[in-house]
Order: sequence, then C-alpha cells, then structure tokens
Amino acid sequence: MGGGFLGIFTAHSLATTAELLATVPPWLLTLNRFLLPLLNVCFILGFTWVGFVSTEYLLRFRRLEKPRDGFRRPVYLLQAARQLGPLYALCLLIGFGLEPLLAAAQHLPYQEPARLSWYLLGLSNFDKLRIQPTSWVLAELWAVAAVGQWLASGLLILWLSPRRWWVPLLGLMLAGSLSFQLLHASETLLLKLHSGAIFTDFSIGSLFAVGAAAASNASTENAQNRWRALRFAAMAGLLVLALFQRQWLAVPLLAPAYRLVVSSVCGGLILASFCDNSPAMRCSWAAYGFTWLGRRTYAAYCLHTAAISLTAAFLTHLAEPAAWLLTPISLLLTVGFARVWGGKDAREM
Repeated sequence: MGGGFLGIFTAHSLATTAELLATVPPWLLTLNRFLLPLLNVCFILGFTWVGFVSTEYLLRFRRLEKPRDGFRRPVYLLQAARQLGPLYALCLLIGFGLEPLLAAAQHLPYQEPARLSWYLLGLSNFDKLRIQPTSWVLAELWAVAAVGQWLASGLLILWLSPRRWWVPLLGLMLAGSLSFQLLHASETLLLKLHSGAIFTDFSIGSLFAVGAAAASNASTENAQNRWRALRFAAMAGLLVLALFQRQWLAVPLLAPAYRLVVSSVCGGLILASFCDNSPAMRCSWAAYGFTWLGRRTYAAYCLHTAAISLTAAFLTHLAEPAAWLLTPISLLLTVGFARVWGGKDAREM
C-alpha cells in the first residue's frame, strides 16, 4: 500500500508544481498526463486494500472471540472509529480553519463553498459531486468519507452476519455497486467519486480477504514462488491497465467492467503480498520502507494534501525555481505528519 500512496502523492505534487510555474515544461505536462491514469489505479488499489485489511482483521477478531464474548464485538468498530476520527477531525480543522486564516494573512480572497455539515456527517464525497471545495484537504476527504461509509455499512453487515453468509453478502454488495455504475455510466464524476462505485473495490478486497484466510496456510517454498509470480504479474497488469485506461473509458458502459478488472488485479496483488512471507520479502529495505509507510497510509493520505498546500503557500513567496522543491519538501513534511499521527494498520489494531 505504501507504493500506491507514493503514486497518489507524486501525481498531486507534480500537478501543484506545474501550477506554480509560469511556463510549464512540455515533459512535465507529458508526465502529468501519464500519471493521471496511474493515479486512478492507485486510488482503486487503496480502496481494495481497505476492503481487504478491514475484513481480514474482522476475521481474526472473530476467530479470537469466545462464544460468550459476543458483546465484545463493538470494540472492533470503536477501534476503527479511533483510527478514522482524530485525523478526519484534524483535516476539517485545517480545511475550514487553518487555510482560511492563511488566506487572510496573505490578504487573499477565500470563500469555502463546501458545507461543513456534509463533512461532519461523513458525506463529503457526495458534497464534492456538487461543489468543488477550495481547500485541497477538503477536496481529498471524499475518499476518507467513503472508507467510513464502508465501515459503517458494508463491514457492519458482515460483523452482524454469520461467517457462512459473507461471500453471498459481498456478492450482493458487488452486484449493487456494478448496477449503480451501469445506471450512471455516462457520469464520469459519479463513477470516480461516489461511494456506490467505490463499493466495488471494497467488496472485491473483502472477497480476497476471505480467500486469504485459507490461502495463507500454504507456506511451502513452491507456494511462496507462486505468490511471488502472482505479485509481479499483478503489478505488470496494473501498469498495462493504466496505460490503456483512456481506451477502456472511451465507451461509458465499459467503465464498470474496467473498475471490476482493476479491483480484481489489485486484489490479487494484495493477496500475493499478504501470503508471501519469505525472508527476502520481509527483510529487504524496500519492503521495510513500504511496510513502514503502509502502516501509516491513512495518516499520510489524509495529511499529504495539507503538506502540499502548505508547502505551495510558502514557495509562492520565493523565486520560481523554488517550485521544484515542492515535491521533496512536501514528502518530508508528509512523512513527518504520518510519523506523529500515524498508527497501526487494520491488521495490527
């Protein structure tokens, strides 16, 4: 998941760098055009990962329960709320409080069209469909709100249901999400941002988590080789899907099929990474770095837009070449934010 976040961060930071430059180099425009479809794939990877790790943790939580401890189950939802709540509130404080103050200090006009009530209710992805927020931070909180909606609805249904019903229930959620996308096939914004579309990714991730419960028992060397091969094949598949995204989405009715395919490939990548416990996978510096960032992905995702926005506000007072410092400075700032606010991922809560 750390790699997926880096893809999202790079696309956002380079787009902001282009905005700070008076003359944008052609190579940067080309790079941004390439990163945009990759950004969409990274978002789908992130949502599929949320479905996977939340369901995998719920499976572990229920396995550890004793029959008489059924009333302890609300602890799971409280832990999830503890992960989502404080950072979400901090982002609201930045978007509705800090950024207007910064604008006032610079004598810039600032009028936030987003509605605080929608954000307080966790419905900011619906709000974004109607009004584009001025704040970068608020503009990105639609994704966090969608995660909260999944935890409060889809995952809650699984939590209340017998284990044997999970696959049929997830199948129904997937069918409902695909139906929603077909009904709105010509509305690009709905297909990208609405929870009804994103539930495809959550459901696919959850289905792979159910499969992982059995697959993770296979730890032979041959099995590890198969997981490694699957992981590399899935990574190559995601790159190909990103490259040909425009062709897929040129036909509106193919958009739901594209999302289904990308989510499934992401699920395979997550499953292979989850089940590959070989020493090489655990000990490499790259694996350690991505794992460290992955454990703090929620914090990094929430706050990277604030880091980019604050860095851009600072760099506007410097000479134009300083704009190229935006990506490294905002990345360091994001890592610092994630270190302070980030905690354990859903598998370690």
